Amino acid sequence: MSLNLRNNPADLSFNLHPSLRFVMFRIFLTCLVLIATTSVVQAATANSFEPVPEKAEAAARAALEAWGYRNVKNLTRDPVGNWAAEAERAGVEIAVVLQVNGEVAEE
Repeated sequence: MSLNLRNNPADLSFNLHPSLRFVMFRIFLTCLVLIATTSVVQAATANSFEPVPEKAEAAARAALEAWGYRNVKNLTRDPVGNWAAEAERAGVEIAVVLQVNGEVAEE
């Protein structure tokens, strides 16, 4: 690697071997991809406390019904990701919590 500043001090052109240029270019592209990926992930998770989409609510309702609960109502999600609801089982209305790990706790 040599730096030629004799003719023009503002010229910072490096005389690098072509294989070294290729490696440096690949590192530069990898950094750009990582920055872009990080930006996309941050943008996707930045609004995680917006109103819950209907699909997520429908999935929680379906999971509770798969556990044997019927007439699921007042379904709400806490910041941790647990779903709380009122539901019926064997004709008795009870409060239930669908936990993040998929298990159901009765209250």
